[in-house]
Amino acid sequence: MKVSNRQLEELGQIHFRKFTEDMVAHVATWFPEHLAASGEAAVRETIAHCIRRAGQYRFITTRNICLYLNAMFAWGSFFDTDPQCAWAQQLLNDRSFPNSTTRINALSEASEKAWLQIQGEDEALLKACFKTLVSDGERIYDQLIHAEPGDLARLLHELHPQKAAAIGATGIRELSARSRVALNSARLSHLQLENLVALLMFLFGAGVMQDPQFPWLEAAIRNRTASGEELQRQIWGAAIDHLNRFLLPPQTTIE
Repeated sequence: MKVSNRQLEELGQIHFRKFTEDMVAHVATWFPEHLAASGEAAVRETIAHCIRRAGQYRFITTRNICLYLNAMFAWGSFFDTDPQCAWAQQLLNDRSFPNSTTRINALSEASEKAWLQIQGEDEALLKACFKTLVSDGERIYDQLIHAEPGDLARLLHELHPQKAAAIGATGIRELSARSRVALNSARLSHLQLENLVALLMFLFGAGVMQDPQFPWLEAAIRNRTASGEELQRQIWGAAIDHLNRFLLPPQTTIE
């Protein structure tokens, strides 16, 4: 009996839906803070994005895509082009690996090692950074808005010295440059907003403006009814809300 193209497409959709459900459950188990912060809809979008992104590196098995997804939740959905993750770019572009599985194994090991060094046991350093942003948000926001050249680097070192040291002065300058380019592409550009987006790139990955994990940022950028100080406040408030959800105790929800 011949299987039609439509039947093959339907089988593919069934597999995709099952894979998505499995990955949502995986995220709920291993990245509950990310699920709480981003929401299930954003997590599902991230999984779909992961399948496409991982496929570019020939990661097509369930296991290999899952390992790639782990790295995306750790470093941002565009970690493979992020200057903060140069180690990932090196491994993903290394043609000496005999197959995709050995490559993803090496990437997973490097990601876990880097995560422990930068974020600490049980993400202690990351959470300390987030708590500072939440508890001292007004002072930090004011510093961003009135920052002079060089102030951003000092602020990042204050917030998360381990990560700032890991990416170095060159990496921080690259984040500022990428923030400027991204805002120009969105037809938005002024120094205060560049500093704010550069900070978000530092926290969530250099691709944060397109990252499906952070739909609130794209929504704010597309909101052409807000500009200047109002837009900055909207983005800052949404970022703090995200951090608050991330820091909630497990199984706790905001009413």
